[in-house]
Amino acid sequence: MKHSPEVYIKKIYPDNWDRYSERDKQKKEQEFNIASFVLNDSSVKIQFEGKEPLCVQFLEGPDFLVYSENNPSDKIGLEITKCYINDKHNSPAINSDLEKICKEVIQDIQHTGNTNLSHINYIDVKFAHEVMVGYQYDKKILKSELKKMLLDNKTSVGKYVKEAKAGYSYAYIENNLKITIFSEMMYIVPRISDIELDPVLNNIEIKEKKLGLYKQKYHDSVNNWWLCIEIPKDAYLNPSLYKLPSGFKSNYNKIYVSTLSFWGHGTHLIFSK
Repeated sequence: MKHSPEVYIKKIYPDNWDRYSERDKQKKEQEFNIASFVLNDSSVKIQFEGKEPLCVQFLEGPDFLVYSENNPSDKIGLEITKCYINDKHNSPAINSDLEKICKEVIQDIQHTGNTNLSHINYIDVKFAHEVMVGYQYDKKILKSELKKMLLDNKTSVGKYVKEAKAGYSYAYIENNLKITIFSEMMYIVPRISDIELDPVLNNIEIKEKKLGLYKQKYHDSVNNWWLCIEIPKDAYLNPSLYKLPSGFKSNYNKIYVSTLSFWGHGTHLIFSK
């Protein structure tokens, strides 16, 4: 099947881009990757035929302004947001805590003088799904299970730790421990529509409150407002076949759900007015 070429996108960075922290730069570039993914969806890019190059201007509130370089007065305000089940089940925070525990366990082992794990630069750990989605766990027991599994090279699983291995690989940086964590049920995920409290609706509600401020800021200089709700892989949510409730209304002109995960289906327009 012949695919149409990608939309030619020209990045427009803010004047103070050099004063952004590396973390903030990375966050904005990740948001841009999602924006580019959406703009290159077959059902979206047809709207920009004959209007290239397409400028994507980096901002804060909204995240981007999108416009044709040949017609800069016709602007789209594009807001990008990530969708997780809820604040409790926020995978980046959960992952960060688990990665910290892994690092502490490795340091504890190395302080004992264990020669087998004295020179490693990676650790891969598979946790129980309940741990990965934010349910409470006993940190002391989890650390004990992980340490025992690494020291004894055991294949038996624990309550929290299902599999673990550590070693040295030339694929990773010498003195920078690479920590990779998995869920035992990473790809067995609920459809969003099967969840009692719809996280997509929750995200839209939050962003609706901000849209009023954006419109005041740009008055009539922005013609359309788009919201893109990204379903990250570590959200463990299946966005396929998602639909908003009947009679749903929004102040956004278009709302998209987008995912790069293999169980998703790219970008879906779920609301248009």
